[in-house]
Amino acid sequence: MRDDTAGRRSDRRLGVAQVRWVFWLIGLVLAVISLPGVLLAPGTNGVSRAVHLAAVGWLLLRWRAERRDGPSRAGWDGLDAAALFVLCLPATAFPAVGLFYAACYWRAVASSTRRAVVAISAYGAIFAAVLVVKEALPPQTAVGPAVGLVASSLLIHLVVVTMSRSETSLRAERELLAAVLENLETGVLATDEHGRLTMANDAARVLHPAPLVPTAPQDVVGRYGLFAPDGTTPLPADDLPLTRALRGELVRNQEVVMVSHVGRRTMLANGRAISGEDCEHRGAVLALHDVTDLKQAEATLRHQATHDSLTGLANRELLQQWLERAFDEQLRQPVALLVVDLDGFKTVNDSLGHSVGDAVLQSVGQRLREVVAGQGGVARLGGDEFAVLLEAADDGCVTVLAEELVRWLGEPFDLGPRHLVITASVGVATSASADRAEELVRNADLALYAAKEAGRSRYALFAPHLHEAVVRRLTLEADLRQAIAAGALRLDYQPIVDLRTGHLAGVEALSRWTHPQLGVISPCEFIPLAETTGLIVDLGAAVLRSACRQASQWRVRTPQSRSPWR
Repeated sequence: MRDDTAGRRSDRRLGVAQVRWVFWLIGLVLAVISLPGVLLAPGTNGVSRAVHLAAVGWLLLRWRAERRDGPSRAGWDGLDAAALFVLCLPATAFPAVGLFYAACYWRAVASSTRRAVVAISAYGAIFAAVLVVKEALPPQTAVGPAVGLVASSLLIHLVVVTMSRSETSLRAERELLAAVLENLETGVLATDEHGRLTMANDAARVLHPAPLVPTAPQDVVGRYGLFAPDGTTPLPADDLPLTRALRGELVRNQEVVMVSHVGRRTMLANGRAISGEDCEHRGAVLALHDVTDLKQAEATLRHQATHDSLTGLANRELLQQWLERAFDEQLRQPVALLVVDLDGFKTVNDSLGHSVGDAVLQSVGQRLREVVAGQGGVARLGGDEFAVLLEAADDGCVTVLAEELVRWLGEPFDLGPRHLVITASVGVATSASADRAEELVRNADLALYAAKEAGRSRYALFAPHLHEAVVRRLTLEADLRQAIAAGALRLDYQPIVDLRTGHLAGVEALSRWTHPQLGVISPCEFIPLAETTGLIVDLGAAVLRSACRQASQWRVRTPQSRSPWR
């Protein structure tokens, strides 16, 4: 957009150009009409004829130039006025008329349209008075020119006043439009029908590293630094929003990255062609909305949704996406998952506090990055549990990495005044043992439990029997709960004999379980299961009730004198 001073100058030039056309055509007509009189008037010398012919020739050339190229620059206004002034040289009534129009033309060129109205009115009054006085003196030859002069003055006065009012209204509308565009936060650009930039508001000028000058579409990319949404691929000239709009396309929210002195900005471009009443394209308009801050906020939210806030590692959600992508792509290369769990980490939190525990977790995350070193992705699953996903890794590489993890994580952690040694257990599973991502995670967890049961600070590879053992354990747990509630467990009583006397000193109640499908389940299997699951309390109560009931029955059936407990 232009400033107010430049706008007023442009409006004045526009008004002057319109007035110049009116007076210039009138002067040309006068020149043609006066030409026979100059050439044929008695007493006219050759110099007068030559000068007059030169003036008429100049006006004809100017008419041809202005018709071809539009209104000329102000530098030729003096010659135009001189050519019209020559019309007053012949000794006829036309000198007064020619002088009048020359003066009006000059005032219109040198002043604004409003001042031209005053000049026309003043000169019209003066020359009307002169011609009236001349009419009163012999010879009376100026009646026709006087009447024509007054009528022409009134007509031209009306034309100029009408143009002045129209220009005032247009100027007000342009000033309002300019104020609206300048106060928009959205950058607005306009071009002519050839795609050359012709207008830009303040928001658009701020975004551009170079002055906004008329630029051909094929040169816009190199001059103003436009890229595809990735920010690195230069935008093809045919895909420019402005080029598309010039082709007649409706551009809606096309994402463009613009690099300028204000940095790298992401813009949403909307545009369309500008059509006249004849439906011909006369240019294009483009609106650029800066969405850089919005994009950065979206990127921050996406990062927070897929990364752990404490360590900066990927979280469980992102790990799941990695696994699903690896299985969906049907990779022929094997995939391995290593699940890492710190041994005894709860003791650190309970004894030294959660701040020290957080520092330990951050150090563990950093060590995992260093050990993996681009071989795969590292994630924190939660608490003190981490995961490493390796792609295109054979069993040998996986084993070596697992050993490195156990060794590096067993090194002391330097936490200021404290040096902590925290070991880790690692469970390893490969895609050869799983058909889905969920199975791979389950297998790695099972291998981790096996490593912990084997003594911790070590790694374990998944084997099918680990899954079978877990399935059997879950099945036995559910069935044991039902068997205790239904009283399906029986008691075997083993006698206790006093070797000195040979008498029965008591009996030992032993719980036995016969599974309906699996048969006899050893107490070495279901007693530890009951202890770890908390069912041992219910089992003990059931055994105690059954044993007491049996002891009561024995007392009833056995006389006191023959009691085995004596």
